[in-house]
Amino acid sequence: MLARVGFISRDRPQLLGPALPEAPIGLLPGPLFDPEDPVLVGDWVLADRDREPPLVLRVLARTRTLRRRSPAGGVQGVVANVDLALVCTAHGHELNLRRVERWLAICAEAGVPALVLLTKADAAVDVAEDVALLEALPGARVLPLSAVDGLGLEALRGHLRAGLTAALLGSSGVGKSTLLNALLGEEVQETSAVRASDDKGRHTTTARTLHLLPGGACLVDNPGVREVGLVDTEGLGATFPEIDELLGGCQFRDCGHDTEPGCVLQSALTSGELDGARFRAWQKLEEEAREELEEQARREALLEKRRGRGKRRGPKRRKR
Repeated sequence: MLARVGFISRDRPQLLGPALPEAPIGLLPGPLFDPEDPVLVGDWVLADRDREPPLVLRVLARTRTLRRRSPAGGVQGVVANVDLALVCTAHGHELNLRRVERWLAICAEAGVPALVLLTKADAAVDVAEDVALLEALPGARVLPLSAVDGLGLEALRGHLRAGLTAALLGSSGVGKSTLLNALLGEEVQETSAVRASDDKGRHTTTARTLHLLPGGACLVDNPGVREVGLVDTEGLGATFPEIDELLGGCQFRDCGHDTEPGCVLQSALTSGELDGARFRAWQKLEEEAREELEEQARREALLEKRRGRGKRRGPKRRKR
């Protein structure tokens, strides 16, 4: 039986599919329960429906998996088999261009198209300035919307065609759960009102969940995250194309783009060709991603070393 993972807690995935109207909680056998490469929400699996609970037999190959750097170190899978990322940022105090850049880089690294949703854009509020700031980010498609008064919802539904899997990404309190409820037409996720003191929402979603929308698309609601770290430098070129075009033109091949002579990035900063805030954002992300790549290489080398020791020792002889 083919099923989709809609929620997972350790070795207990919720299984979704046409043949599973009650969405049972299944079981992952030991070989499939791997903390280093866990089953993710959005995974397609084959399961034995005749077992109680249904037993997952196999996890199918993934396409376009969103990943981020885990706060505890290492790579953390976010959602598997994603067709569209909905990067949410709220109008007002919560608008954070640097955080949006991070999400766009993560999406680019995974090859997932992204749509930036400017939430809480109520009809009575002028959001033109926020939209212009977001649209200035290279390649950013922006849609202002309000789940409360329905602004932009029909336009968003036009992006969520049947069979497509989209993922809501963003900080706590930007309105992801409110938006999910509006698209579903019912209160599925708990929401909280914004604080009057700073116009910020409260964290309500605590688990990643996949939902089937009325039009046939799947939508994953993700908990808000404080840290959005990159695991690779692959997405930086698409997110910072003005910097990518200059790389390789420095006088020294190992230029650190700081005080070295002949640095084209520093020259572009001095002339005003390159925006200082964008450069600092790129510099920070590039450093984080390279640190993670180096850490991954160290972990792989250590694992290979352990494997080599095991092979040299050979199997233990049974005592007679």
